[in-house]
Amino acid sequence: MEGEPLPSYIKKRGLTQKLAKNIIDLVEEFKRLGFTKIDIMAKHIFVDNQQNIMVIDPRKTYTTNYPYPTRIVRTLKKLNLFDDFLKILSNYKPHLISFWTKKD
Repeated sequence: MEGEPLPSYIKKRGLTQKLAKNIIDLVEEFKRLGFTKIDIMAKHIFVDNQQNIMVIDPRKTYTTNYPYPTRIVRTLKKLNLFDDFLKILSNYKPHLISFWTKKD
């Protein structure tokens, strides 16, 4: 598979507006598809050179109930980028701020 895991990609290249939007859209697509497990492991999200993202090994997406992307948020916080992510989110889809910060 082309690309590298989200955490290592961000460590090397930072969090861009395009990448943040792709993460937001990925979680929204999981919700739209009715997945009950939204908590995707950040290392299972791969980023290619164009900042497109792909998910590998999404398990128990309809049988496990984790309705919040805890692992993505935890990764962004660990890299001190969650505030930057929220700024991008507030400009892109401000109605989702409460969703992304409810476990904050």
